Amino acid sequence: MDQEEKQANLERVAGEVRKLAEPLNLTELETEGVIIKDGDWYRVNSFEALPENASNRIAQLEQDDHGIKVKFLDPTKFEAVVKKLDQHGL
Repeated sequence: MDQEEKQANLERVAGEVRKLAEPLNLTELETEGVIIKDGDWYRVNSFEALPENASNRIAQLEQDDHGIKVKFLDPTKFEAVVKKLDQHGL
């Protein structure tokens, strides 16, 4: 892999990390009926209706007698990484 490819890969990964650091509007998804809050979990009514930026942030997924439930990544956990990317010009 040459330097140009390395830089392109670094920029791609940096972009993905930045997306994970963006806030996810769970309230809007609840209002639209895409998800339902269930304790610390969210029940997903339709994975097809779940936006890509939400489906890419699923941290845990379980199935029980009531269907599928998920937990989402906390975007604040990526803020420190984004600061480091900024420091390195990525």
